[in-house]
Parts: sequence; C-alpha cells; structure tokens
Amino acid sequence: MRFKVISSFAAIVFFAISFVSRPQSRKNAFEVASVKPNGSRDLRARMDIQPGGRFTATNVSLRMLITNAYQLFNYQIAKGPDWVEKDRWDVAAKGEEGSRPATPARSPGVPSDTQVLLQALIEDRYKLKAHKETRNLRVYNLVVMKGRVKIKLSDNQTPPAPRDDAEIPRPYWGGAIEHGNVMLGPSNIHATGITLAELARSLSLVLGRQVVDRTMLKGRYDISLEWTSDISQPMDIYDPTMPFPRYPNAPSIYTAIEERLGLRLVSSNGPVEVLIIDNVQKPTAN
Repeated sequence: MRFKVISSFAAIVFFAISFVSRPQSRKNAFEVASVKPNGSRDLRARMDIQPGGRFTATNVSLRMLITNAYQLFNYQIAKGPDWVEKDRWDVAAKGEEGSRPATPARSPGVPSDTQVLLQALIEDRYKLKAHKETRNLRVYNLVVMKGRVKIKLSDNQTPPAPRDDAEIPRPYWGGAIEHGNVMLGPSNIHATGITLAELARSLSLVLGRQVVDRTMLKGRYDISLEWTSDISQPMDIYDPTMPFPRYPNAPSIYTAIEERLGLRLVSSNGPVEVLIIDNVQKPTAN
C-alpha cells in the first residue's frame, strides 16, 4: 500500500526495531548532510525522498523526523524536551551514488533505505539515544457490529505490486486513487483495495490512538468515509494551510464508521510500544 505525500509528515506503522547507540559506517549513513534551524514561523512542513538517495526536509521538528525515520505513530513517542516538538529544522542530505539498490516491498514497521540513513543522521547530529518500552495505554478495537456489516469487498483482490518503500500512511488529498492506496485527510478516508488492518493503521493516525483490527474480516475493500471534525485542532496528519475538504454536515468519525461500514470503535486498554528518549541534543548548524 502506497501513500502519496504533499505536506507535513507523520509516519504511522507499528515498529519492531531496537534503539541503540551504534557506530555508523558510510554504508548506512548519508555521504553529506546539512542541518540548519528554520526560524520562518511558517506553519507548512515538508519532507521529500528524491532519486539518487537524496532527502530534504523543510521546517520540520525533530519529532517529525523521528516518527518518519523509526516508523512510529506520534503517540508512540514519550514526551521529551519541549524543543523536540517546537523547534524547526531544514535538512538536506545525499547518500553515496549507487548506495540504494532495489529492494522488495517491506512489511509494516520495516524502514526504507532512506529511513535507515535518516536514523543514522538523527543519532549522529541530534545525539539521540533511546529505548523502547511496552506500556498499557488506551487503544481502540475495530470490531464488526452484530448483523450490520456494510463494508464491501473490492472487485480487485490482487495484492498491490511490490514497491521500494515502507507501508506508511501519510496525509494526501488530490488525484486518482490507485489500487492499494489511501487518500487521507483530517475529515475523510478514501481507499481502494486495502485490508482492514491497513484501515486500522490509517484510523490510528487520525485518532492519535492505536487502532487494532479485531474484525477477522479477510480480503481487500474499497472505502469512502467522511466525517465532521474540528480542523483547527493541532493534528500531525495534515498541513493546516492546505485546502482539505470539510464536511460540516457529516456525522462524527465514530458514527460514520458505524453507519457507512457497519463497524465500531470500542475503547479498551492494550499494549503499545513507545519510544523513550534517554538523551538528545540540539545540533550545531552547518
């Protein structure tokens, strides 16, 4: 499943990686990298992965970089120093020529080649040292409502073709939806040929809480869902300056899921892996 990106980044897939201090070799580090403070006070943020192993980020927080590099939901990062979220940075980096060979599609939580390089940059320039813990937090279970299943299978049940990127839902609106893709905004989800586990991951990003697929429904589905939301509230999934569609007459997201899909979000407690920041420093600009 591939998600297009135009603005603020928020990576959201369950992670299964170790956060350890390790020496970096040229094989898993950018060849050149620049990190500079951004004092523009602009609300817009952007990250781009470009051909040739190039990575650029404009007006991003360290928290945004961490969620992307380590394949984390925002709620999986325990609170660190205030500047981790408030201070903004511009990053420009380039890997060695030929250092990014083609790789097969990855499972959720497995970082892409560029994300591995970004991890090395964060650990080197921001001196990040962290570890993960499993905590008992509030979660949502996505379940089927008794006698009210409305969700329909997609006509195309073929898994999407392998791609050289990790499965990370990110906010996007505009253009056609390819099979296995999601267009996600603060008040809507439109998708073709996705699993309900993938729907749950997208809902996790919108709701800021882990959503677990408990439906036991198999196959791939086409989903179109709109709800009303307070678009002014601070959320990681979109750039507030972008003209995302709004649905003031739509129901709440919880009611929309029940009425349109025949599914329900049930609040519960469950194990959630979180990142604990042990050490982090502001980088010296270069």
